[in-house]
Amino acid sequence: MQALTDFGDSAVLLPISVLMLAWLIIARPGRAAIGWAIALAFLLGSMAALKVVLVACSPVARLESPSGHTAFSILVYGGLAVILLGGRRPDSLRIAGTVLSAILIVGIACSRAILGAHSWAEVALGTLVGTVALGIFVYLRGWGHPPVKGRELGLLLIGLAVLLVLLHGDHLHIEAILRRISAHLGLRAVCH
Repeated sequence: MQALTDFGDSAVLLPISVLMLAWLIIARPGRAAIGWAIALAFLLGSMAALKVVLVACSPVARLESPSGHTAFSILVYGGLAVILLGGRRPDSLRIAGTVLSAILIVGIACSRAILGAHSWAEVALGTLVGTVALGIFVYLRGWGHPPVKGRELGLLLIGLAVLLVLLHGDHLHIEAILRRISAHLGLRAVCH
């Protein structure tokens, strides 16, 4: 279960999201790259703000740290699925990649609660933020993109595979930093 959840760690997904941004700038300049940057900024900003505020001022028991693994996985692996589907009728390889992305997202989300890293409410809130971020990307990316050529897609998938192999199992301890920020801001005194 830990191996599955590690695919959703920021140590893995931050570099992948930067790779996807670079790839979008090169392969799909314009709206797609801008949409990705805005969706990524929304996700990172929203999750940081929610974690800082909820750790001190949670209105509900077991809702003090929305699942960043879940939110970030929805944006990154969901964004990859959107790219894989391209602007044409998907072939079996594209459909398989999309299904694999969906299974990975659901697996990561469930693993967070099963491992006790988050409550189901925190996973649900992460799911909401990640889904909104993915929606922002899809909306700003626009419709009617020409299909991604095999070589372009191959470069993205090779880069993705290399990063997954190199970074899987690494961890960024962002949660601890955000908890310290919350304590430093004195939000607990304001909320109680």
